[in-house]
Amino acid sequence: MSYENRWKEEFEYDERFINRYRKLLGMLDGVSFSSVLDLGCGVQYLKRLIPDEVYYTGVDLYKHKEDTLVCDFNKKEFVYELDAYDLTISAGVLEYIYEIPGFIHNISCVTADFYLCSYHFREFTKYKPDIWTDTILSFREFVEIAEKENFVLVKAVTKANDREDNRATLMLFEKR
Repeated sequence: MSYENRWKEEFEYDERFINRYRKLLGMLDGVSFSSVLDLGCGVQYLKRLIPDEVYYTGVDLYKHKEDTLVCDFNKKEFVYELDAYDLTISAGVLEYIYEIPGFIHNISCVTADFYLCSYHFREFTKYKPDIWTDTILSFREFVEIAEKENFVLVKAVTKANDREDNRATLMLFEKR
């Protein structure tokens, strides 16, 4: 399958990105973790928010930082640096993934405990930016995909974005 890379290498990261990470981490309610896999890490805002002793692996389509591992998830590339991470996060990534079931399967293979993510579901998205893939899942479709990969939805919070007509949902899944 061929696809068009819709993410731009020179992208202006801003405070919204770090705030999304803060909100996602807040969903853990104090749960500790010793390793984290940050998929679509960009400039590694998450690394700034976690304790230094947490083992951090940042993965992105572009090498924004020296220690970023480069992967193109749409070419079925994935990182298997550790057998399993306590926590895997994909914030602002799923809208660019052409084959979400396969991506979630790969996440399940490397996640021991928790998966945090954000996504713009069909029922909360009236405006779809051109850089997103054409297929936008419903909340139910996404949860069913995650459940097939042994994830249980613990918490979901839908929040307003800059545009009132688009609402991102932040989700916490626990591995069965």
